[in-house]
Amino acid sequence: MRNQNKQKLWSWWGNSEDTSYWMSAHILRALKLAKDEGYTVELDVKGLEKDYIHMYPYRGMNLEHIEILHALSDWGVTINSSKVTKLFNPLIRKLEQQEDSLMSKNDTYVPVSFLKDKLLLWEMMQRTDSINVGDSLRHYLKKDVLGGVYCSDGRRAKYWEGDHLMNTLIAYRMVKNDSSLCYLKENMQLYILRTRQQGWNTYQASSAVATVLSDLLADSKKCTETVVSIRGKENKQISEFPYHFRLEAGDSLIIAKKGNNLLLYSAYSKKRVLNAHESDVFKVESVLSSDTLTAGIPAILTVTLQVKRENAQYVLIDVPIPAGCSYDSKPIYTSGCEVYREYFKEKTVIFSERLPIGTYRFNIPLLPRYTGKYTLNPAKVELMYFPVVNANNSKKGIQIIERDMKSLNLKMSR
Repeated sequence: MRNQNKQKLWSWWGNSEDTSYWMSAHILRALKLAKDEGYTVELDVKGLEKDYIHMYPYRGMNLEHIEILHALSDWGVTINSSKVTKLFNPLIRKLEQQEDSLMSKNDTYVPVSFLKDKLLLWEMMQRTDSINVGDSLRHYLKKDVLGGVYCSDGRRAKYWEGDHLMNTLIAYRMVKNDSSLCYLKENMQLYILRTRQQGWNTYQASSAVATVLSDLLADSKKCTETVVSIRGKENKQISEFPYHFRLEAGDSLIIAKKGNNLLLYSAYSKKRVLNAHESDVFKVESVLSSDTLTAGIPAILTVTLQVKRENAQYVLIDVPIPAGCSYDSKPIYTSGCEVYREYFKEKTVIFSERLPIGTYRFNIPLLPRYTGKYTLNPAKVELMYFPVVNANNSKKGIQIIERDMKSLNLKMSR
């Protein structure tokens, strides 16, 4: 709670005035869950209600406020959802028309989706005013080749928190409470549980589980016992979950399931990467002012990051420093392309909330101290909540030599 800013909301780091509305809404919902579990939550709900319920007609129109209004409705704050919808619908239509205009001028342009904003408004209407939104929702429900049902308007999400999965989770909550659509619930569960795309981040995984788990548990009481048979490195039948096992290189495994309970399988691997890896999203380079440094003379480690695609969000840049160096200074930059920087003895970590397409440079002031030959390990860039989207450069050798004290004394005497 101490990280609330002057808007009574939250930013990505500390209590910055650069409010993240999506993150603030997530925190508000999490605090409500904590309160429901009996925890003491000292949240000024009345203050937020004054700012976002009584004042929203007079604020600058911003679709991000829909997230806050929706989160406040979770707290039981009285919201005239029909009035809110009438207020925001013209803005949504205007933005969609702008996207359509861009698409008409460029055949390759994929318009940005505002479906998540519509879904949040419709859910508020259904939840607070018991308004039937089935007809509006039905238009966006699609079926994939395996029979799973998802929610999409065919446009691209500007950020991952508005992608097909997150939209489908909102739609699922409405489908459950709509008598004309509830027959789609199981098909939506199938889509939610097997849709991973580039992998779930923690927020997506917890959101998916929180949305469908209670229904799955209720349905599981009607199901027969589920047994998983594995053959290969291990040969056994498993009926108690979760179950973990480790495979080495060359190991094989055959998995078969009996029973109609839904199970989730997950697999991951760890590897040490030293060769350069350039992705279709990022390219990163780390360069010292010289491959040969002099002890006691400051040097600059420059990291150059190229962003090749739009909507790089929550970017983490991990920059190792050579073992023979310490920091000459530890400057903090809170404007421009970075929002936070943390200095560790072996590396510097830089955080950028949003990076449009372009090239960015970050400087780290170092002080060479100990002579010898060292390795400058690869710098790595990744999406903090989607680490599978990453890139790194290759390792390099550097040398730190002694300072020429005779030459220095000669200059001082002159």
